[in-house]
Amino acid sequence: MNTSKALKKTNKKAPLVDIFILFIFIFFISHITPSLSVRTNLFFIGHPIIAFTTDIETDSSFKEAERENIKFYKSTKTPANKEPVDNTMTFKVKKVLFLYFSEFYD
Repeated sequence: MNTSKALKKTNKKAPLVDIFILFIFIFFISHITPSLSVRTNLFFIGHPIIAFTTDIETDSSFKEAERENIKFYKSTKTPANKEPVDNTMTFKVKKVLFLYFSEFYD
């Protein structure tokens, strides 16, 4: 009788563990390359359509930061409510171990 109660408790915890593992997997997949990291950042700062439709390119105007595992990338489409003249958004991408983390760069 006690084993069936233990199995019921384990079964209740199993979906939570599965969801946690799924979130960890999605996190790793979304940061495995620099372009996916930039797209993830675009998605979470409120531009999901642009995250899926823009082209991500290396920005060659920032050569001095490459020695510190930092590279700069730009997206070629910006949201309609932004007003950059050159129609690009620049992101600073840092490599930590095998993952890439990006942030918007002004």
